[in-house]
Amino acid sequence: QLRATAVHCDVFHSRWPRRVQGGISPINYDLSVDSLNLAPNISIRQATMNDLLPLLNVCLQTGNSGADATDHFFDPEILGRVYVAPYLEFSPEFSFAITAPEPCGYILAALDTKIFEAKLAEDYWPALQARYQFAHPNFKPSDLEIFFMVHSPEIAPDAVSNEFPSHMHIDLLPKIQGKGVGGTATQMLFEKLIAAGSSGVHLSVGISNLRAQSFYRKLGFKDLQIKGDALLMGRAFN
Repeated sequence: QLRATAVHCDVFHSRWPRRVQGGISPINYDLSVDSLNLAPNISIRQATMNDLLPLLNVCLQTGNSGADATDHFFDPEILGRVYVAPYLEFSPEFSFAITAPEPCGYILAALDTKIFEAKLAEDYWPALQARYQFAHPNFKPSDLEIFFMVHSPEIAPDAVSNEFPSHMHIDLLPKIQGKGVGGTATQMLFEKLIAAGSSGVHLSVGISNLRAQSFYRKLGFKDLQIKGDALLMGRAFN
C-alpha cells in the first residue's frame, strides 16, 4: 500500500535527478538556517527550496507505508511533487527538514487546509498538470495513481477540515527512526500551529500502516473516517 492522501508525463529525460546511493541528491542544502537538536546528531530546521530534491527522495523512500517505494515508480519525483513540493512553496512557515546532517526526514503542514487547497488549485496544480500532461508509457501503477491525483487533486472532507482545519505530513528515513525524533518534531509542530491560531490538525495514513496509526494515536490523534485506502485521523487542540 503506497502513501494514501494525496500522477502524467511526457517530459522525463535529462531533467529528472539521478538517485544516488543512500537516496540523497548531491545538492548543497542550506546549513545557515537556525536549527534545533532533536537527538544526538539529528536536528530540525525550517525547510527551504534548496531542500526540495533531497526531500523528494525522502518521500519516495518512505512512500510504501513507510518503506521504500522506489521500485514502485518509474518517475522518482512524482510522489513528492504531490506530498512535499507544495508545502515548501506555499506553506514554508510550517515546513521543516530533519537533518543528520543531510535531510533525512520532514514534517510539513498547512495552517488552513481550505485556503491551502484553494491556493494550490490556482497556483500549483495547473503548472504540474501541464508538466504531466500525458502519462508516460513506462509508468507503473503507482505512477498512474499519482498521475490521476495530479489531475483530480484530493480535497479534505468538510466535516474533517471544519473541525481540524490544519493538516500535516511527517516522514523519516530508517536511519533516524526509533530515536524519539518523530514525536518531538510533531509536538513542536503542534505548538507552532496552536500559536498561529489552529484549533486542530488532521492527516491521512494508509489503512494497512498500523505502525503509523499507533504512533499517531499516542500523540492524541483519533480515527475520523476511511476515505479510499486511507484512514483520516484528527487531533484537537484544546
